[in-house]
Amino acid sequence: MAFFNLFNSLFVFNIIILILPIYAKESCKSSNCTNDNLQIRFPFILKGQQDQSCGYPGFNLTCDSQGLPSIDLPFSGRFLVQNISYNQQVIELYDTDNCLPKRLIGLNLSGSPFIGTYYYYREYSLLSCPFGFNSSLSYTVNCLSNSTNTVIVVKEGYATPYFFPNCKKMVAFNVPFPGGDYNFIKSFDYNFDYLWLTWNNPYCRYCEMDGGVCGPTSTVGQDFECIVIYPKPASHAGNIINMNMKVKKILISFGITAIVVIVVFACYKFYKEVNSQNITNPVNISLSSTTRGGLDDSTIQSYPIVIIGESGLSPGLNNKICPICLSEFLAKETVRFIPDCTHCFHSECIDEWLHLNPSCPVCRILPTHVHSSFGTNVQ
Repeated sequence: MAFFNLFNSLFVFNIIILILPIYAKESCKSSNCTNDNLQIRFPFILKGQQDQSCGYPGFNLTCDSQGLPSIDLPFSGRFLVQNISYNQQVIELYDTDNCLPKRLIGLNLSGSPFIGTYYYYREYSLLSCPFGFNSSLSYTVNCLSNSTNTVIVVKEGYATPYFFPNCKKMVAFNVPFPGGDYNFIKSFDYNFDYLWLTWNNPYCRYCEMDGGVCGPTSTVGQDFECIVIYPKPASHAGNIINMNMKVKKILISFGITAIVVIVVFACYKFYKEVNSQNITNPVNISLSSTTRGGLDDSTIQSYPIVIIGESGLSPGLNNKICPICLSEFLAKETVRFIPDCTHCFHSECIDEWLHLNPSCPVCRILPTHVHSSFGTNVQ
């Protein structure tokens, strides 16, 4: 009798846990600002238009005076939202005054949901040059320029008198780029129109990539799950699908309850047998975790390098453009080879890549350690 009561209690509890959130989420519909079509939904929430329980803490958006979506970063101020990629977990921001380089100096993501995530950081410098200065290696910052000086942004490696002899360095700063599999920004030629930020929690990426939608499991707490929570156009077929989903949830709940009861009952019997025989059999369970990453520094440094001479590349190199930053190899630049596949890259590009990825970015071969390294100049 006690066993039957336990089964009933667990079954009813699972039904409540699985069914009630369905009705709670029906009110969590996507929304948007009046002058923008960007659909705002979990984990983001549009303040004043969506219930607080429909979002995740820290992901608050507002509509500005012009009816455009915006977000306030606690230590970096307000940015307008250009786009949100829910399946890549990346938000695209731009400056309200069209002066993003100025905002990037001292950018502080503390207190926002975008801190502590996986980024590549690129270092850039602001240079003050004579009025009208222009270069293919730089980006002109019109909002900081005036009638006597032109302010430009360059990669930190180019911020030298050798490349810009008449310019004065003002300040250096880092720009975050989403890491992982997000490949929207592959080139170093960043136009400084948009800032891309990513978040780790809640992690709904695989759910969204598989066609699902992430949403809250209940009206309280920070739990979320992968489910289609937004209503589609009414149709007989759609009603059947929705009903099937609810039936499946009930069946799953019943199955989970049955498994839990069986496991509890088996453990109870085992416990009684052990006690009756006065046997002590401690079990130590060891949990291990595996960390995925790139190659160690010694392996990367074992790959040969070449310093390009004034006459350009020799026929021995298999390409004249770095596949990572898509920039041509220039004189005095350092090129590193992967011996296993002979692909070559800027050393700074491939070193950063291999620290985070164990394979060649072109052919995906897994390179091995080379027991000798060399550097040379190509004249």
